[in-house]
Amino acid sequence: QKDVAEALGVSQMSVSLALSKREKNRISSELADKIREKAKEMGYHPSVSAQILRTEPTDLGFLILESYEAFRPNMECHDAISYFVKECRKRSRKFQMEWFDQTLRSGELPRMLTDGLVGGVISFGHADEFVDAQFKKSSIPIVKINEPGDFNVSFDMDIDMRRAVHELAARGHKRLGMFNCSVFQVFTKAKKGFLSGMEDLSLAPVCMRETSPSGNFTKDIIAFADEMAALPKKALPFVLLVDTALTAKSLVSAFQARGLR
Repeated sequence: QKDVAEALGVSQMSVSLALSKREKNRISSELADKIREKAKEMGYHPSVSAQILRTEPTDLGFLILESYEAFRPNMECHDAISYFVKECRKRSRKFQMEWFDQTLRSGELPRMLTDGLVGGVISFGHADEFVDAQFKKSSIPIVKINEPGDFNVSFDMDIDMRRAVHELAARGHKRLGMFNCSVFQVFTKAKKGFLSGMEDLSLAPVCMRETSPSGNFTKDIIAFADEMAALPKKALPFVLLVDTALTAKSLVSAFQARGLR
């Protein structure tokens, strides 16, 4: 479809509409005929899986916008997928999922946005400029997880972090610190919850470190571990709140390597 679209100088969506004979009130019949003729000339063969999906239309889509390296250890993404499938099955809703690596397919769009196979999309991951532009002009509703937007959703990290601070203080742990990511909305909320909880109790954070926006988290974790190892024992936080389980595991390894318990 992409080759046919490029040959005619039209959008891939127009090609999809013409080849699936869904062009009515969307594109002109003349353009649809022209697309079908060009597709036949170029030896176009339709995707069998797409044909099945068209005869059995799906209702909801889950779109993962992550590289493999970022997706594999991302427990929030795996949790989101699990709950998405569970809720769809509970409501007898058809669904499909697509993993789209923007680093490998720069300048392309996920099929979920071009083939008209779903009536709505839940997106996980930070969309690049090209994909985000398609989000903004899409005719189907798109809800992003942990990203800014009017109709988007996020984990309640601000509430959870604030509650955690109060619970720890109630148990006598008042030397609290935080290591937090700075990139996505969910971590901004985590920081807000931590600092508001500390303010509630008139406590000052022993340390408050955020990762750099560049995304070199390993470097940031090592630098923070070195910083903690250089402090006298009485200056260390008694409890360190951390943004994710993966970061916590990495910090524990870094601390152990430096003789910190």
